[in-house]
Parts: sequence; C-alpha cells; structure tokens
Amino acid sequence: MRLARQPLVLCALVLPLLVSLAACGGNGPSERAESGVARSSISTASIVLSEEPWSFGTSNGTLVTTPHYRVFTTERNATTRSRLAPFIELSLMRYQEAFGGLPGPERQMETFLMANRPEWVRLTGQLMGRRAQPLMSIRRGGFALDGRALLFDVGVHDTFALIAHEGWHQYTQTAFRERLPPWAEEGIATTMEGFRWIGPSLDRPDFRPWANRERYDQLRRVMKSGELLPLPMLVSVSPGELLDDVKDAALVYYAQVWAIILFLEEGEGGRYRDGLRAMVSDAASGRIAIETRARLIERGGAPQALRRYGGYVFGAYVGTDLERIEREFRAFIGEATGPGSAQAVFAGRSPIAGQS
Repeated sequence: MRLARQPLVLCALVLPLLVSLAACGGNGPSERAESGVARSSISTASIVLSEEPWSFGTSNGTLVTTPHYRVFTTERNATTRSRLAPFIELSLMRYQEAFGGLPGPERQMETFLMANRPEWVRLTGQLMGRRAQPLMSIRRGGFALDGRALLFDVGVHDTFALIAHEGWHQYTQTAFRERLPPWAEEGIATTMEGFRWIGPSLDRPDFRPWANRERYDQLRRVMKSGELLPLPMLVSVSPGELLDDVKDAALVYYAQVWAIILFLEEGEGGRYRDGLRAMVSDAASGRIAIETRARLIERGGAPQALRRYGGYVFGAYVGTDLERIEREFRAFIGEATGPGSAQAVFAGRSPIAGQS
C-alpha cells in the first residue's frame, strides 16, 4: 500500500464528530477580509504583506502575513518556505473560482506548518485543548478545524498537496453558511490537491484536478479489483464509518469521492455540472437545506438508500435514479482508468473523451 498521499485523508478519519467540525463549513464573523490583490497580476511581492520572526519553544520560525492568512512556520526547507505564501493565496483564488464564483473568507485565516510531527503534536495540544487527543492520532499530515490549519512537513510535493486539501476545509469553515455533505466536501478537497509547478523557475502552481497520481492509482486499483463502493453508500456515509467494514477504507473512499466530483463536472457531457455548482453555491450562501427540501419535493422524494444528509443532497442536486447514475459513474471510472488514460492523467489532462 502506497502511503505518499495518505496523510491528505486523515483529517476526516479521526472521529465522525470531527468530520462534521473539521470538514464542513459553518458560520463566521460578519466582516470579510478584503484582498486588494489583482487576480491577473498577483505576485509574491503583492502577496507577502509582512514577514517577521516567530518561535515555537526552542524552534525558530517565521510569521508571514498575506491578504487572507497568517502563516506560522518552523519549516526548514528553503524551497517550501519560499513557495508557501504564494501557494496558499493562489489556492484560495482557485477555491473561489472553481465553481463559478464563491465568496471570500469572512476573516483572516491561520495556517501552521511545522517542520516535524513532534512540534505539531505539541502545537496541537496547546491550541486544541480538550479536543487535541483524537487529533493526535493522525500520523502524517494534519487537519483543519474552525478555519485554522495545523500541518507538518511530509515532503515538498505532498506538503503542498496537503495545504491545498486542508485549505479547502479552512475556506469552507470560514466562508460557507452551511456545510456540504462529506462526499462533496472531501471530494472537492481531493480535486484541489492536483497541481504541477510551472514558470521559468518552476515555482508557480498550475492547478489541475486530474494531476493527482495517488488518487488515480488507487481508483484504478479498486476498479480492477471490483472493490468500488456502491454509489448510495458513497454519498450517504462519512469516511470514518467505513473503517471497520472496508479494506483500506480511507484510500478507497477518497479515490472515489475524487472521481465523483470529476464525474459531476465532466461526465455525460457535463449533464450534472450545473447541479454540482448550484449545490456548492447554495452551501456558501446558506440555502442548501431549503433547496434540498424543495428539489426533493419536486423530484417526488428520495429513495430509501439516500435517506441520510449526504444522500438527500445528492438526490436533490444530482438525481434520484441511482441505478442509471451508478451505471454512468462506473462507465466514467472505466474510461478514466482504461488503456492509454494514465498518460493524460500524469500530464494533468482529463482522460475523458471530448475533454481537454
């Protein structure tokens, strides 16, 4: 079992309670943090507002202030340090633009990137108080809770993929009025992991949801072995509920929720794209509960297999004909993992016919 990207999923596997707290949005303060950074001309100089020494115990570090973040780090890798602030701000821009224009965060967010796990454990204990113990079971990576991310270095590429994943949770916790269901919250977070370095110095992220070899390799494995989770289960449960029943539950779940977001964006000629984007927009504005009820009444209700929060939302915004949608989803995965698809995925391109 490959472990390179496994830390990216552990934030939601601590306890079912923490899934609802850490991986879902909530209300925040009424005043929004304003950027003032032009999207078309963003640069490192315009991103870093200030930089000053910061220490944690005996470790010397840095506090970097950007338009939307305060970034505390004891990171020792020069490459990671230099790319950290621009990557975080560019990730936020991606979150807001990926689904057609979402609100900015309602307050400045805090991200802690520690050089190693022992520092992270001490920090988690200090900042999380009574909530720290279950979080400390995370072996690699970190978590986001209450709009604050506590992370530690897991290698250059994987650290930035982790930042992008947990950054989505930070963002929804800070900007969204209502929570997304776990399959959507975690699925979108996994699509945010995909990126390549571009530019003359190969230091600018080019975000591409398909550029995620770890999720792709796992998806291809479960497709080949016949271990795909049934669609009603996938959209109705949280990942923590699968731990005792599914082999490699975390990897299977996250590969499939990654695929389901890609399916809703690209599958069936984009048939489900508007529903996905409406769902995300309604969660941000605080209308997802009202709209779910209204849409389900219009559709004649939800089948028994969907009668949990995540399933209700899926039925409302995607559809209640589960047999048809599951056939389409499996066909999409088959095409995405079929012969010749790997070359496109490893280049960050969609392997689906008709997609660029």
